[in-house]
Amino acid sequence: MKRGRDLTTARSWDSPEEDHCETPEGAYRDIEPLLFKLSRLLGKKGKDELNIYDPFFCEGAVRDHLNSLGFPNVHNVPEDFYEVQREGRIPTHDVLVTNPPFSGDHIASLLNFARLGNEKRPFMALLPNWVCNKQYFTSVFPRAAPVFFVVPREPYRFWAPGRREKKIQGRFVLPKAKGKEFHCIWFCSFADHHDEVVRWFSKWQEKRSKSKGKGSGPPTCQIALTAGDLPKPSRPTKRPNPRQRKAMAKKLKLSRG
Repeated sequence: MKRGRDLTTARSWDSPEEDHCETPEGAYRDIEPLLFKLSRLLGKKGKDELNIYDPFFCEGAVRDHLNSLGFPNVHNVPEDFYEVQREGRIPTHDVLVTNPPFSGDHIASLLNFARLGNEKRPFMALLPNWVCNKQYFTSVFPRAAPVFFVVPREPYRFWAPGRREKKIQGRFVLPKAKGKEFHCIWFCSFADHHDEVVRWFSKWQEKRSKSKGKGSGPPTCQIALTAGDLPKPSRPTKRPNPRQRKAMAKKLKLSRG
């Protein structure tokens, strides 16, 4: 699909407009080493053979970002994830990588699918940092469950549909003063490869911090092995009331012309 095209009207299901925010390239760049390691563990000849599934569609930028990092096989299309589940049409994939809507019970449903309905495949879900304190998380992921967290050192900046990042010198850049920051972290589980991936990623980060030259310097994220190792969660942003949401929708419509 052509970059810059507004695909929000392609959805065949109802959902609040505030749920549709695209994930910045930097978030995927933080997990690129993990996806690369997974491709090796699965016996792939290269990153281009790893099949990635993101069930929640916004404008399709996730495919642009992962493609720019060497992962062209990304299934992210305008379809209702829950209908796809009911009809048993989950596409073949090696890993689930997604940033689900934050309203309603989307997060709880996604975590339940990732842990119990994804045939023990690896998954990486970008979620608000306070999710690990929710009952629906601790019930699906008890203390012994194989899950770790990738925490960005700076909050990711998301943006609404129609306000795409621009590719400058090979990197996607969000225009200044655009987008909204959320304190989100990656919730990760690598099934049978979990322990090996954790050890490898920890050593990779340490090696990068000590190295010099291109690609060196402190990593842009850190790993937390348990919820207790995470920075103190920020309070969830209060959802605007109906009047405020209506005004926001009107403003967004005007901005699109």
